[in-house]
Amino acid sequence: MQQKMTQSTDSNIQKFTSTTVITALLVMVGCQSVGIDSKKVVVFHYDHVANIQNTIQFETTVPLSPPLTPTNQVISKWLGGFWAVFVICSLDVQGTEIESFTYDRTNFYVEYGKKSYGSLQPFSLITTAEDDIGPRDTSVIENAILNTIGSGPSTQVFGHGLHPSLNYRTAIFISDPTAADKELTLRYKGHPSILRGLGHSPADLPSYVSGSPPLPGACRSS
Repeated sequence: MQQKMTQSTDSNIQKFTSTTVITALLVMVGCQSVGIDSKKVVVFHYDHVANIQNTIQFETTVPLSPPLTPTNQVISKWLGGFWAVFVICSLDVQGTEIESFTYDRTNFYVEYGKKSYGSLQPFSLITTAEDDIGPRDTSVIENAILNTIGSGPSTQVFGHGLHPSLNYRTAIFISDPTAADKELTLRYKGHPSILRGLGHSPADLPSYVSGSPPLPGACRSS
């Protein structure tokens, strides 16, 4: 009887310890609903620098699949839709069991209002000719957007250690206008990661057109 009680107690202690470690790691990543393997973790620092409302204009016309006409700008299909613009300040590949990390810009996402926003979704944008941007043209338009307001590589392999002053800029389209005045938490899928924002408020830009002042190219002081 005593042996059974000892085994039960040991089991409860193991469960409690495991739960405590996992909970602590969840808190570190902003309550993400996945466990974090600390031996493989990477840490991002980022700055939410701007929200671009409604419209983005390209420097050159982008060809689209027929019968759609080429366009030099896209407009949010949803009233109040906007692009949340983030600058990736630094990356620390610090896990003891990770020798390198493959960065992929398309793995960033934001959760808001029980919905996840990452890669551009079809039928989120229209052109000035009121053409819907459907599945055939979504990736072309997303690349044009990131070429216009983004910076840095789409993918890159980083070795173990700290990689400061990256200043890679990316953007995520969010259709819910109520998110525009909120502090949004950037997340990364596909690898154990911790993302820490600098806590600054983003600039509110009514649109982004050719000839606009350049977007922030570096992270602000923490």
